Amino acid sequence: MRRLFVVAAVLAFAGCAIDNQNAPGMTGPSELSLALGITATPDLIKTDGASAITVTALDALGAPIAGLSLRYRVLNGGGNLSDIAGATNGAGVAGFTFFPPGGETLATIEVTAIGTNAQNQQVRTVAVRVRN
Repeated sequence: MRRLFVVAAVLAFAGCAIDNQNAPGMTGPSELSLALGITATPDLIKTDGASAITVTALDALGAPIAGLSLRYRVLNGGGNLSDIAGATNGAGVAGFTFFPPGGETLATIEVTAIGTNAQNQQVRTVAVRVRN
């Protein structure tokens, strides 16, 4: 019994070593420090109208992120966009226009920041209601 206790104690203490610990490599961009705001102006339009979509990118300290590559698409509801991709300017702002499909709908427009790790990308959306 004593031998079993000694073996268990040795195994327990052997697993508690903290030497030679290596942190995993950094990957990026980290979207935890990315605030991506999207607005549609106006967000209620007529079937023959258009809506200006504005994207604002800020870092963790609230400073604008210039040169951030973005991808745009209509997720559902139909319609067309003036661009399918863009980049933020020096003020951290990018923009494009949504054109409705011709009938009443609720369109969802998706904006994705393009980085180096697609698995970590977060998609942001904005909705535009189209009425006759």
